[in-house]
Amino acid sequence: MYSLEEVRLGWLPSGLVVDPRVGNQLNNYEYEFKPIRGNGSCACYKCIPASAPCVQAILILTRKVLGHLLGTFLPSGLFVAVSWASLFWPADVIPGRTVLVITSLLTLISMHTAVRQISPETSYVKAVDVWMFMCIVLSLLTLFEYGVVLVIRKAPRGKTAPVPTAVQQVMGVKMSPKVTPQMQLSREERLEKTTRIVLPCVFFLFNLVYWPYYLA
Repeated sequence: MYSLEEVRLGWLPSGLVVDPRVGNQLNNYEYEFKPIRGNGSCACYKCIPASAPCVQAILILTRKVLGHLLGTFLPSGLFVAVSWASLFWPADVIPGRTVLVITSLLTLISMHTAVRQISPETSYVKAVDVWMFMCIVLSLLTLFEYGVVLVIRKAPRGKTAPVPTAVQQVMGVKMSPKVTPQMQLSREERLEKTTRIVLPCVFFLFNLVYWPYYLA
């Protein structure tokens, strides 16, 4: 309504005064208002004249990282480590291993649901979603690994194939060797040992990529 010749606005020397009640609405953020010192004019594209008197300020929001680390990231990482503890238990302890992994998995899913309820609605994947999804996948892989171990243990066991006789050797008859208990045990041990090393390494490499990418 007014031109710069009629009205000119500017910040007082004391700066910008913030209502204390603003902090009650931003519990999870540190906030800071910075007034922009200018000539008291702003470009107004739908105004006549194009330059209008105004003052501007910038609101800087900084998320309180410590609360998220202690409330979301650290507990979820510990639950993933708890699910890995089942890899060091004997495969015969079926109830113990399955209950431990499934409980950790359900806890991670509940944590992810709670985090999504308190997080802003967005049309894109947030950093915490990527973290929780990776934790859930690692727990699922632990459960799948134990399922593979049970399949190996329940495979039909047989004796070694008998030595072919001379007639069979002449006729070219091939004797198909059967899987021995020693072979099954070696497969199971290799799978368990490999999983104990691979899963922590995958989680470690994920952290090496995750934190520098999102904190940069």
